[in-house]
Amino acid sequence: MTNLPYCRRAVGPLAYGIAATAGLALVLWFFPLAFLFPDGQAALSGDVAQHAAGQRYFIHEPWNWPPLWIHNVIPPGVPLGFMDAIPLLAVPLKLARSLLPPGFHGIGLWYGIAWCLQSVAAVYCIRSAGERRLLPCLAFAAIAVSMPVWWARYGHAALTGHFILLLALGLYFRLLAPRPIGAWVAAGLLVLAAFLVHPYLAVMTMALVFAAPVTLAFRAWAESRAQASGRTEADTWSIWRPTLRSALWAAVVLAATFLLLRLLGYTKSHNPGGYGTYALNLLSPIWPFWSGLLPDPPSFAEVPGQTVGWEGYNWLGLGVLLALVLGIAAHPRTVPRTIRRHLGLVLALLALTAIAVSTRISFGGLVLIDLGSPPGVIQQFRASGRMFWPVAYTLALAGILMIARLRPAALCAAALITLPALQWLDSAPVRDRLAQDVRVRQPISPEAGALRDILPTLSAVTILPSWYCWTPEATRIADPILLQMLGLASERALPINTAYLARQPRAIPCSDDIPVAKSPLRPGEVRVFLTPGEGEWTQFRPEGPQECRKVAHVLFCRLPGEPLPKERSPSLVEGLDFRATGNAFSEMVEGWRTPGDGWTWSGGQDATLLLPRGAEATGPLRLTFEAIGFAPPGQTVQNVTVRVQGVEVAKWALPHMAFMTPTLEVSAGREPLRIDFHFERPASPAEIGMSADPRLLAMGLRTLRTERR
Repeated sequence: MTNLPYCRRAVGPLAYGIAATAGLALVLWFFPLAFLFPDGQAALSGDVAQHAAGQRYFIHEPWNWPPLWIHNVIPPGVPLGFMDAIPLLAVPLKLARSLLPPGFHGIGLWYGIAWCLQSVAAVYCIRSAGERRLLPCLAFAAIAVSMPVWWARYGHAALTGHFILLLALGLYFRLLAPRPIGAWVAAGLLVLAAFLVHPYLAVMTMALVFAAPVTLAFRAWAESRAQASGRTEADTWSIWRPTLRSALWAAVVLAATFLLLRLLGYTKSHNPGGYGTYALNLLSPIWPFWSGLLPDPPSFAEVPGQTVGWEGYNWLGLGVLLALVLGIAAHPRTVPRTIRRHLGLVLALLALTAIAVSTRISFGGLVLIDLGSPPGVIQQFRASGRMFWPVAYTLALAGILMIARLRPAALCAAALITLPALQWLDSAPVRDRLAQDVRVRQPISPEAGALRDILPTLSAVTILPSWYCWTPEATRIADPILLQMLGLASERALPINTAYLARQPRAIPCSDDIPVAKSPLRPGEVRVFLTPGEGEWTQFRPEGPQECRKVAHVLFCRLPGEPLPKERSPSLVEGLDFRATGNAFSEMVEGWRTPGDGWTWSGGQDATLLLPRGAEATGPLRLTFEAIGFAPPGQTVQNVTVRVQGVEVAKWALPHMAFMTPTLEVSAGREPLRIDFHFERPASPAEIGMSADPRLLAMGLRTLRTERR
């Protein structure tokens, strides 16, 4: 018995040690070292290009005022955080830039930090809630690293910092202590750190932290009512003093945070609107989309009245749901008592849920209520579905805390082992997506490759039209091109006139592009005109001398005598990619729609490819396509007649919305290969009830591989 206090003191370090070891193991298992510590030369695409480019510019530029601004992006500059570039990590990297390789960015490193700290923060959270035994601590840590919504946030680095939410939830409980001065200092630092990671995380953190004074106020009110008779003024002050002290500290934290953000230039944000577009669907927490243990239902990510409900993905996981059901069944009186005990937290979570649901309330594929546009301040939370994350973690914590009270002890231990195991297995599909993505090096687009050819000779990059100024149908092509070019320009921190910003520091009207396009070229500048679908922007050529060259969707213009990209066409032997970021745009000569992320659809009853052979492809070839069919009503396949050089060579039966790999045998020759596709009956998604899309579709192409015969 004399060793019992020592054993109890050892539980904390042991729990943290196991959690940290498990977190580090997760990092080493899922993330290649080349991903965690990039060489600075890999092609950047998607949101990673935005985040990494912001860090590169910030690390490369000298220290300026405001200190967290980038001045070579959309001069006179933008705040680093508006590119979601994680200033909390970028600042120490800038301090150590003399030790970093050229073009280094810390986005991969941030994933390592987030994945390592998730389990550690979970242990802190549950211990702060009063549960300090080893097995419940490890069970909650396992649940926290198995939350599907956390794994699903891969692709947006800053928003994977869910360990901040777990720390904030733990701090809420510590702020209820009699002398919480240290906890309030920690809370202030955590709120600031959250702002320097992502503003959405900061709002959620503040909701959890500032719930503490509200909870104390309700407790004081309940206590004062219970002692109403015979209470002295001293008694009243004693009851309300913790609440007033906590409220004062909350006001200090809020004021200090606002003043510091204003000093850093982070309080000016142009509001583009769009609140409700990316909202929480009411079914999301219990809809087992991407569940590894339950039947995978169809996604309702796109529902009437919404554009991208994906941001509201919040499947809780089978382990969490079972923990809640079993915990409530075993302790039915605990729930109302706990709600009364932590009413401030409950109200904060309800408020976050209301923001997440938005004013357009959806239930599955139905829009139940549309309350119209909300106040302007709410419009800042365009991706409102994210606000449910603290609710998800609180429910997970509540479930484990209730399970930890099960009796007998053997049943409790079995549940604390089984439920996290079920949660881990259930989140397997989301983990598998991440494991695949981090090991794929995105190919560089022909347009970005052309920019890389001349990158050493440049002093500035001007891309027109600027971001948000092309037509919606061109966005699928233009977005990945600009992001890759932004990533390339950031390798040398070249001044660039536009970028993808999560938030804008000011209104940037598209009309400003026209005088920029017509202005004379400067020495070392390249003027890049994005022309998806042969748009009109090429008419706004610079005034004065110039030389221009077109590569796929882009026209490059420079002063005479300055290097232009080399003219190139994709190699038929190396294969073609028909996706938006692929290299086959120039070969799709007739009958094709705008390339998409997954493939390119045909656009009518006929479509044509014209494939240059090149010197290396003059012999007989076998062409293998990745093709997907779109069948008309009442049929399961789309019938396709294929002609090569005008001669019918094959008939394909492409299954509806499923890929197959048909092949063609092509004889030797030097002339370009003309491949014509004739479709028996194109159809639209509207005809078959798939969606309201009226476009005629028949076949989609993803890739083409060639082999010499």
